[in-house]
Amino acid sequence: MGFLLDNIRQQQIAMREMDKTPTKLLCDPASFDVLMDEVKPFLSLTYPTDPTEPTRIYGLTIEFSSTPNFEVA
Repeated sequence: MGFLLDNIRQQQIAMREMDKTPTKLLCDPASFDVLMDEVKPFLSLTYPTDPTEPTRIYGLTIEFSSTPNFEVA
């Protein structure tokens, strides 16, 4: 796994420990590019996907932030 993928998992675990349900990943475009580089080796496991569906990582919908951000919410 990559650093950002591990970070997402750790944030999900922390939220669940606080009895919160993570639903989205807020990230800026630069972080998204790095995340996609980490995900590339696993894309063959997830295709085919429905292009009309929102992009998801670990079940989290990705929402872009105009400011530097990489946070599970």
